Amino acid sequence: MEDINYTGLQFTWNQRPHANDGILKKIDRVMANDSFVWQFTDAYVIFQPYRISDHCPMVLKLPNLTGSKPKPFKFSNYVVLHEDFKQIVVDGWSKDVEGHMMFKVVKRLRMLKKPIRKLLWLKGNIYAMVETLRKELDQTQIELDKSPDWIELHMAESLKLQEFKEATLEEERFLKQKSKVEWLRVGDSNSSYFHKVVKGRIHCNYIQAISDHNNNIVEGRAVCDIFIRHYEHLIRSATNCDPLVDPGSLFQSRISVDKLKNMVRQVTNEEIKAAIFDIGNDKAPGW
Repeated sequence: MEDINYTGLQFTWNQRPHANDGILKKIDRVMANDSFVWQFTDAYVIFQPYRISDHCPMVLKLPNLTGSKPKPFKFSNYVVLHEDFKQIVVDGWSKDVEGHMMFKVVKRLRMLKKPIRKLLWLKGNIYAMVETLRKELDQTQIELDKSPDWIELHMAESLKLQEFKEATLEEERFLKQKSKVEWLRVGDSNSSYFHKVVKGRIHCNYIQAISDHNNNIVEGRAVCDIFIRHYEHLIRSATNCDPLVDPGSLFQSRISVDKLKNMVRQVTNEEIKAAIFDIGNDKAPGW
């Protein structure tokens, strides 16, 4: 069981025996099991003011998001092991692109999205593939148990076992990248657990409702507008500042002229390659 994502009041219970004395605690929770989180990823709870009660009313929201939104491109590490991956990258990188060097890199990376998406689509649903191979392997081993002298069944069982191991290994790499659980590196491929971790991370990080500056609860697509207006007000606000009498006294430590020139010098191809190759296997280059 885990807490449903919530907003509103943080203290859900109060004890007010006297006018100037009392206790505020968070003891009320709305919790759900894994099946609920899987089915209602966008569910959230609003804790409303308690008024004359000791406890906050809790409203569970189950948004009906019928409109489908385009999914962002996410590179799955296990696709690099596909036999056609290297050739796809070579073909995409050899295309002629005009412009600045950084523009060429970004443009070629974007051009590779479509062929890599197609490669992922050809791989199919990795979870369904593992489940199908598991059932086929079980059936083959059951038949082999009934006919242990059948040579063809031994060969079929060996092939199915190899296919199943490769599929579970791909699933493990995929879940490792999504769940970011470090101890998976020791080789524990508990798929059920990692499915729960991935779904739990998505549920906890999803912001479905928020309070604006007037403490009004805003839900759904209007949440984005609240964030935009907040940062517009924060960044665009003008404040009177006193002029500096001695600007040179603002910075006590200064870099030398040699280090200053080194910071603006031309970047070499070797440095660019070292920076790119230094990125972790489960990381994406930052912008």
